[in-house]
Amino acid sequence: MAQIEDWLPKAVLDSPEYRTARTHRSTGSPHNERQEFLGDALLDLVISEFLYRRFPDLPEGDLTRLRAHLVCRTMLARLAESAELGQVLIAEAPPSTHPRARRAMEGNALEAVIAAVYEVGGIEEARTFIHRLYGRILEELPSPESLRSAKNSLQELLQARGRERARYTLLKERPQESPRFEVLCAVEDPEVRAKGTGDRIREAEQNAAEAALAEIRSRRPEWTP
Repeated sequence: MAQIEDWLPKAVLDSPEYRTARTHRSTGSPHNERQEFLGDALLDLVISEFLYRRFPDLPEGDLTRLRAHLVCRTMLARLAESAELGQVLIAEAPPSTHPRARRAMEGNALEAVIAAVYEVGGIEEARTFIHRLYGRILEELPSPESLRSAKNSLQELLQARGRERARYTLLKERPQESPRFEVLCAVEDPEVRAKGTGDRIREAEQNAAEAALAEIRSRRPEWTP
């Protein structure tokens, strides 16, 4: 039995909802995509509620950054791996499936399992499962400031100095390769041209912005603490 199944009530384990939640669309119908939709909303609700009550003095922006950190695709894949969800996943994906795609498949299935718990046991069961799933992660959160995106940090830095916004240009798209995208981040004053790559355009933009920030901090150390 996979670890995730040690955390689930027997009523969930024996349910058709749980079987569907573990079933990837590669096997046909029924599969878990609709449950992913519901599980995503439930996860947002439970994590938002936790942060709202745990940090009564934090402003909305900081709460949003913390929530984004906790419910992002990378975190879901990490949690699914830790919970050994891959052992119970029902899929007909070929053995050569790229590890990144496999992790994404497991992360999506985890959202579907959250939905199945809710469908069978209600919101309290779903809340309990999510808290168990995250464990100490909820107790050892990074500071909101450390989660500020590179694009936002770059924009705020330039605005504070009365400079124009950075511009982002897609340079390359490679549909069959990884990383798929290459983006140029252009800053006019100081003149900086920095590139970033990623499997998604947003990721490539963030990496380009991070490279631009690093160059600006190197050339204008007086601009940053």
